[in-house]
Formats: sequence, C-alpha cells, structure tokens
Amino acid sequence: MAMANVRHAAKLREGAQAWNLWRAQNPGLAPDLSDLKLPADTKGFGPDAGGPIDLSRANLRRAALGGAELFNARLDDADLSGADLRGANLGRADLTGAKLVGANLSGAWLGDARGLTQAQIELARGHGATLLPDYLTMPPAWLGEEPAAASSDAAEAGTGKADEAADKGADRRTDEGAGRRDKAGPGGATESDPYIILGVGRKAPQSEIRTAYLRLVKELHPDGREPGAEADAAAERLKLINDAYQTLKGADWQVTNRHAQSRHRTSAMFVAGVMTSMAPLAAVGLYAVWQLEARAPTQTAAISDRPGGTGPVARNGAPEEAGGGTGAISEHVKEIDDGRGRALAAARRQASREAWEQLVQAFPDGETAAEAKAAIAAIERAEARRRQEATEWAKVEGSGDKQALQRFVLAYPESANAVRARETIAAIEQAEARRRQEATDWAKVERSGDKQELQRFAAAYPDGTHIARALDMIATIERAEARRREEETAWTSAERSDKQELKRFVLTYPESMHAGRAREMIAAIELAEARRREAIAWAAAQKDDNRQELRRFARAHPHSVYAPEARRRVTALEAEDRRKDDADWEKAARLHNRAAYTSYLARNPKGNHVADANRRIADLVRTEPRPAVEPVKAVAQAPAARQRTPESAQGWPSADEPFIGADGRIRR
Repeated sequence: MAMANVRHAAKLREGAQAWNLWRAQNPGLAPDLSDLKLPADTKGFGPDAGGPIDLSRANLRRAALGGAELFNARLDDADLSGADLRGANLGRADLTGAKLVGANLSGAWLGDARGLTQAQIELARGHGATLLPDYLTMPPAWLGEEPAAASSDAAEAGTGKADEAADKGADRRTDEGAGRRDKAGPGGATESDPYIILGVGRKAPQSEIRTAYLRLVKELHPDGREPGAEADAAAERLKLINDAYQTLKGADWQVTNRHAQSRHRTSAMFVAGVMTSMAPLAAVGLYAVWQLEARAPTQTAAISDRPGGTGPVARNGAPEEAGGGTGAISEHVKEIDDGRGRALAAARRQASREAWEQLVQAFPDGETAAEAKAAIAAIERAEARRRQEATEWAKVEGSGDKQALQRFVLAYPESANAVRARETIAAIEQAEARRRQEATDWAKVERSGDKQELQRFAAAYPDGTHIARALDMIATIERAEARRREEETAWTSAERSDKQELKRFVLTYPESMHAGRAREMIAAIELAEARRREAIAWAAAQKDDNRQELRRFARAHPHSVYAPEARRRVTALEAEDRRKDDADWEKAARLHNRAAYTSYLARNPKGNHVADANRRIADLVRTEPRPAVEPVKAVAQAPAARQRTPESAQGWPSADEPFIGADGRIRR
C-alpha cells in the first residue's frame, strides 16, 4: 500500500496558509497524501483557519478526512478514491473532475458543492444524511444503513476501477453500469442524459450550461493531441458533449423531459381524486385517463422551473370535444391546471416564503408542491446563510483584519457586505502601501539628518508612524542651532577676556568647536603664571644662599629654568660644608683633647666625623685619673648634705672641659 509523502504530509499539518504558499511556490507538483491520517484538531482548512485550501490534483486515496473543514476548498482533479469524508464540510468545494470511487460521503455537506456530477455520486458511498446539491439525485443504494469505513482492499479495488474509467474517458460507462442506472427509475442518470454528460444540474440556467459546454470543449479539443486511443476517446466524448448541448439549448426539450417523467404520476393522482369525490363518474374518469395518455407529447402548461428559464410554454394540443361528461372533466382538469399555473407563476414572481407556503397548502401534491418545498428549503438556506453572513460580518467589520476580511469575501462573494469588505481591504492595502513608502522615505531621511528633508517628511506624513521621531529630530537640530549661536556669542566675549571667563566657557560648552582653543589659552595663561611664581621663589631661595631653601626650590620646581642652578648651588654649598668639616676635624685631631673634640661637635653637629669625635672623647675620659671618693658609709650618713653640696664641690669636670659619655654623663 502506498503511503503519503512525508514531506507533503508535514507541510499540510502546518495549516492551510502555509500549504497554499507552498503550492504557489511549486505549481507543477501533484501532492501525494495517500493514506493520510490527521489528528482531529488539524482538520480545519476553511476560511477561519487560513483557507480555503488548494488540494487540486492531490492524491488523497484512502485519506482519513472525516469531519474535515473543507469549505470552498479546491479539490478539482483530486483523487479521493476510498477516502473517508464522513461528516466533512464540502460546502462550495470545487469537485470538478475529482475521483470519488468508493469515497465515504456519509453525513457530508455537499449542498452547494461545485462541479459535482451524478456520475461521481454514483461511484461514491453515502446514506440519507448526506446533503447533496439540488440538481443531483441521491442513489438508491444510499437509502440503507450508513456504510462502514472502506477497507484497504476495497479502496484499492475502487481506485483501480477509477483508473480504468479514466483511461476509457471520464463519462463513458459500461453496459452493466448503464443498466444499473436505468433501474434507478425516473430522474436517474443515464448515458444519454445531457445533464450528466455536461455535468450540470437539472435546474441549471442556460448561462451555466453554456459555461460547462465551453469548458469541456476546451479540455477535449483535438488540437495539440497526439494521435492514438486517447485522441479517439476525446473525439467521441466531444461528439456526446455537442449533442447534449444542442439538446439542452431548446427549452421545449427540457420541459418535455421533466413532465414526461411525471406524466403517469400526475394522471394517476388525478384519477384517484376524481374516483374518490365523484364515484358515479368512475367510468368517465377512466376515459379521461385514456385521453391524457393519448396526449403524451403535449402538456397543459409547462413553466420553466429554473432561474433564467423560458417561462410558460403554451401547449399545442387539439381542442377538447364539447358536451358530455368527458368534456366536463376536461374543463375541470383545465381549470385546475390553469389555477395551478397561475398560482405557481404568482409564487415565482413574489419569490417569498409566504407565497410558496400558500402554494403548498393549495396544491399539497405533485410537481408544483415539490418545487414549492424546494423553493422554501432554498429560502431557509438563504436565510440561514444571511444570518451566518451577518454574524461573520459583525466579527470582521470593525476588526481591521485584512485576512479575516479576505476570508469573508471568499465565503460570501455575492453579498452586499462583500462590497464593503472589498472597499475595506482596498483601504487597508492602500494604507499598507503608504506605510511601506513611508518606511522607505524615513530610512533615507534618517540617514541624512537634514533639517529640510525632515520637515518635508513631516509635511508628507503628518499621521505616519515615524512623525514623532521626525519632529524630535527637527527640535534637536533647532536646539543645536540655537546653542551654536549662543556659543559663538559667548566665545567672542571670552576670547577677549581673562582666564576665568575662558574656564566658564569650557564648562558651559565642553563639546564646542572653540573649547579646544579655550583650553589652549587657559594653559598658556597658567604657564605664564607658573613662571612668574618660579621667578619669585628663585629670588627668595638664592637671596642668602640658604642650602635648605635651594633644595626646597629644586624639589618644588624640578622643571623650572632655575632648577639646574639651584641644584648646582646646593652641591657647591655641600662641598664647602664638607671642606670645613674636614678642616675642623683635622684641627681637633691634632689637639686630641676633650675640649677640641667637643668644639668640633659644637661646630659640626652633623659632620662626617661626629662618631669618631664621641669615641675619642670616651677614650680620653677612661684614661684620665679618677677623683677621690668618700667612703660609702659617710655618703650614707649624710645624704642630705651631699645633695646640698654645690656643683663646684662635687669633683665633676669643669665647665670648659665637659665630659660627654654615651648618654652625655658618666656615672659610677
């Protein structure tokens, strides 16, 4: 068993909109969706789900499409052999040339399907709950129980039958099939039926018949066909189509064909009524039946029941004989037929539900009642459709959704609201085109940043999506221009002023084109001020050749023009100090006494020989004789007296020869 193309099935599961886009990008591809299995929540392909979907020329053999939403779908030339379409919505679906061999249409909605023929229905399966178009007759086999889902073997067999029928010509039938359809009784489809040959309904107007005829002639025209069996079959089929079209061009044939089917039924009903109400005239009634049978080629009044028909057709029969019971019955029949015809004509003129209902009440049986009931059903469907249309229009009218409006137009193309929907769509598309042009112009203007271009854009698109941004940019440019004017005025003033004015200008206009020049002028002024301060400091530092001041100046002004001189003088002063230190040390060393070393220390407290001087003083102190010391006992007995002894009596070195130890004193 063949399986669906995985890529094709995956694309279908993405939804009707993605599928239609893919079909448009691949126009020559015939999708393979055989044996397709779809979850229940992915079978919506109608206008509300991005449809109607395009499944033309698709292989949908044995596809599980039960309950699918296929409203207004394109199924022309699709292969639906053995497909499960139970409960599917096929309203306004295009089924022209579709293969329905073994397809299960139980409970499906086909009320206003397009291109559907009796031959297609005869090959499909269904039951009484299936809603067919008015021009089709439900096959007798559909009046039983609901058929089960097709098995794989049955579907394959049905597919083979469809292929064989396609090879022999779409409308050529076998003798067995013709015999089966002949058994369907009056109204059944036969091979010579022009309606079935042209694929139109029995109530189709001449315009629809002509359209179907031209389409079939175009498809089967011999030009461009290779000679062979296919060309011969097309030529034979074309003959049948021409004959059928010529037959249906005459309204008399259509009327005669319709009334010939109901002649016996009308006669029998009339006789039954007469026999019931006029028992004494039973024999006369039988004679009237014989008279009606004898006049089979003519009718009392034939009125075309199709829109666009020819209206009343006059009967061309012979006048009734006057006198006798037979003449009375004939007059009565004529009056009934005339009244029926007038009532039917009035109902057709009024075309209202009340008129048709009154007609049914007056003539509850016969073809007139059937037509009235069909008209009432059509009015009810039209009213339901109008209510549905009003509901849908209320949803989409104020939504501004382009896709929703387009779906509404596809679903109700002939409604009054469709005109308004098209106008709204045109306005939306015009607004979209204007927005695209605005986006293009804005991209150019935004890059340019030109004030005049922005002003022209704002004037062209005062309600555009970028108008706020354009106005902001214009205001920014104008503020920048005003700031530049203020800046020029401030610079003119600061350029001729002092450092403080220049600093205020830089703080106020840090990004100005004059800010760099202002900083340069400030730096020059500060450099001049720094040099003046250096000159003053240098004058103070060199005034007394103070080494500390000179060092401080060199550290404070390392890059000054006076810094080298300051460092040179510091070096010279340090050299002079070292020379004096060395001379004082040589003198103290020659004298080599405590007084000389002490004098060196006093003159050069930070000299290079301070440590040597202290060490030699300590050595001299150790080598000097110690003074006499009183006994410890005497010292202990008179501590207070010793404390009061003057410094000259303690035996310490004299003032001119101080003894300096490690801590400045010698203690015993």
